Amino acid sequence: MSPEGYRKRPSPARLRARPAPGRPAGRLQWHGCGVESQADSFKPIRGAPKVIFPTQPLPDVPSRLGTVRGRLPAALLLVLGISASLVACQLATQWETRALGHHFRGEADLQAQVIQSALGSALTSTEALTQLYQASQEVSQEEFALFMRPFLDRSRSICALGWAPRVPDQERAELEARARREGLHGFSIHDGLAGVSAPSLQRPEYVPLYRIEPRDDALPALGLDLGAEPLWRAALERARDSGRPAAAVPTALDQRAGGKPWVMIFAPHADRGSLGSTPQERRQRLAGVAVAFMRLDDLMDEAIAALRIGHLDSLLRDPARPGAAGLIHLRGSRVRPPGAPLDEAAFARSPLRQVSTLTLADRTLELTAIPAPGAYRASHWPLTLLGLGLLITAILTGLLDYRQRVATRLRKHWELFRLFMDNSPSAAWIKDADGRYLYLNATSVRRLDARLGDWRDKTDFDLWPEPYASAFLANDRAVLDSRAPQPFRETCPATGEGGARQWESVRFPFQDLEGRQYLGGVSIEVTAQRAAELALHRYRQIVENASEILLFIDPKLRYRVVSPSYAAFECTTPQALEGRLVQEVVSPAV
Repeated sequence: MSPEGYRKRPSPARLRARPAPGRPAGRLQWHGCGVESQADSFKPIRGAPKVIFPTQPLPDVPSRLGTVRGRLPAALLLVLGISASLVACQLATQWETRALGHHFRGEADLQAQVIQSALGSALTSTEALTQLYQASQEVSQEEFALFMRPFLDRSRSICALGWAPRVPDQERAELEARARREGLHGFSIHDGLAGVSAPSLQRPEYVPLYRIEPRDDALPALGLDLGAEPLWRAALERARDSGRPAAAVPTALDQRAGGKPWVMIFAPHADRGSLGSTPQERRQRLAGVAVAFMRLDDLMDEAIAALRIGHLDSLLRDPARPGAAGLIHLRGSRVRPPGAPLDEAAFARSPLRQVSTLTLADRTLELTAIPAPGAYRASHWPLTLLGLGLLITAILTGLLDYRQRVATRLRKHWELFRLFMDNSPSAAWIKDADGRYLYLNATSVRRLDARLGDWRDKTDFDLWPEPYASAFLANDRAVLDSRAPQPFRETCPATGEGGARQWESVRFPFQDLEGRQYLGGVSIEVTAQRAAELALHRYRQIVENASEILLFIDPKLRYRVVSPSYAAFECTTPQALEGRLVQEVVSPAV
C-alpha cells in the first residue's frame, strides 16, 4: 500500500498538540503511518508516527544584485577596473611619447652637431687659406687648387673656396692687367653674377674674386666685387674691423629680393704680421680675404646623408631678425607626404619641437627640428594594454556577479533549510566523524534546554552521563560502520525535572563535497506516547486476566478490550471481538 493510502486512512491514534510558545498557530498531527529502515531503503509501516507541522512562511530574502547595496561591489570593481585601465593606457602613452621624444631629440641634436661640424669645417678652410697667403705672397692658380682640394674633398657642403685681394681704385687697372698676363683672359672687376659682364661702378676700393676652386659656371665669376652686394659688404666690414672671420647668411627675404643664394664666410688677411689691435689699424693693413661659398641645401643634404636621417623637418632662422624676416631656410623631410603644408606655424604647433643653436663665424643661428608627419609612429601596445585591462575587468566583474548570485541562492537555500529545521517538532543535529556536535536546530535547543554555542565541538561524553554517552556512541558507530540509516529507541536524562525522556531517532551518515564524513540525526520525543502505551498494556493485562465480564468500548461503539469471560459469553474469543461494532455481535433484541 502506498504512503498516500496510509495518509488517507483515518487513525484512532491521532492526537492533537498545541504548538510551542512563540511558534505559529497550527495543528501538530501524529498519523499511524511511518517507515522502517532496511539497508539503504525505507518502506512504509503501519503504526509508526508521521508528523505534520506548520511552518512560518519563507521571508522574502532580497537579492543583493537587485539593490544598490548588492550591486555596489560589482559596480565599484567595474569603475576601478576601467579607471585603472585608462590610467595605465595614459601612463603607457605618456611613457611612449617621452621615449619617442627622447629618440627624436637625440636625432635632432645629432643633426645639429653634423651641421655645426660642416660650418666649422668651412671656417677652418678659410683660416687655412689666410695662412697660405701669409706664408707666400704669390700663389699661382695651380698651387691654389692643389692646396684647396683636400678641404673640398673633406666637406661636400663647401661649394668653393676663393681668395679676394683688397684693391684701391687707383690700382684697379694694374690688377686687371696682371690677371690677363697670368692667363685670366677678359678679367675685369665687375658687379654681376656668373656669365654677366657688368663693369663695377667706381668705388674707393674693391674686393674682387681673384682665385676660386673649383671653377664652375654656377659659381661667382672671377673679378666679381664682393663688396658690391650689401649683405656681403656688411660681413666684409665686420671681418675687417674685428680681425676675425665673419659670415653673410642670406635670409629667404634677401633671396626673394634678388640677393645671392650662397652662405659666405670671410676671413681677413694682412700682408705683414697682425692686422692690428684697433679697427683703424685693421682697415689700413687689410690685404685681402679668404672666402668660402656654401649652399644651405647642400649643407642639409650632407647632414642627412651622414646620419641617414630622412624624417626631420628643419627650419633655420636668424634670431636677430624677428618674424618672417629671420627665416633663412625651410626644408621638409623625404618622408613628408606630398602636398602636406610646411611653414613656420607647423614648427610652432609641434609638441616635439627641438631648437639648437649654431655658430657660424660671428653669427648665431637657430636650427629648429620637428618630426615629419608619421615619422615617429606610436605603437599599439598602450591600446592593447587598455583592451587587456578592460577584458580582465569584465571577467572579474562577471565572476563577482556570478559569486553574488550563487551567494544569494545559497542564502535562500540556507534560510529555507533553517526554517524547515527550526519549525520541525523533531530534534535534529549534525556531528562530525569524531562525534563532535556541529549543528542543532531550534527544537533541540528548546527540548534539551541547550545552546549551539555550548554544544559546538563537544562530544556526548562532555554533555551526558557516561551510560547515556556510551549508548549514543555505540549507535553512532553502528551507523558509520553500516554506512546506512538506522532507527533507534533512545533514552536521555530529563533536564531540571528528573526522570528520563524517550526518543524515536533515525541516524544516517553523509559526506560533503570534499569527502569528509558526517553523521546526522532526527529524533522525536515519544515519552508521553510510551507512558500511554504502558498504561494501556497494564489495563489490557487486567482485563485479559479478570474472571469477571469486563469490556472497553470506544465512542464509535467498537470493542477495544474484552475479558475471556465476556468472549466465552458471546461464544467467541477476545481477539475475534476486538475492533468489531457492538451491533455486529449483540442482537438488537438483546
